[in-house]
Amino acid sequence: MGEEYTGILTEKFVAVVGIDPRLYGTNSSVTSNPVRVVAGKWQEAAKEIFNDQKIYISAVVSGKDDRIVYDTAMGCPVGGEHVVQIRGTRNPEIDKDNWKKAVLDVVKRVKDKLDQSTVAVEFFKVELFYK
Repeated sequence: MGEEYTGILTEKFVAVVGIDPRLYGTNSSVTSNPVRVVAGKWQEAAKEIFNDQKIYISAVVSGKDDRIVYDTAMGCPVGGEHVVQIRGTRNPEIDKDNWKKAVLDVVKRVKDKLDQSTVAVEFFKVELFYK
């Protein structure tokens, strides 16, 4: 007989940060290793928010060759703009509204640190299995 698993209902976020070489130049560390640069900016911002709000927003940062595609007339490079995805799940012991505010505050700081004009953030209800 197999072990029974019970999931916990919680939330997760996914943020998408564009990496436009026109902002950084094609030889900059941002365009040559965007995941590492964004992860570093995330750590800085998450620590700053933790110092203010006492909630640390852990995240997975990925996106080796992910791209967002939009109209070139709106400034999208041909072939799309590199993006980095940042995602994380709320520890159910942390208040949902406080967590969501902390996530948005970290995202805004990362956006500002990277001089981005926009960052997309989505929130989802999920069932978490943590063993």
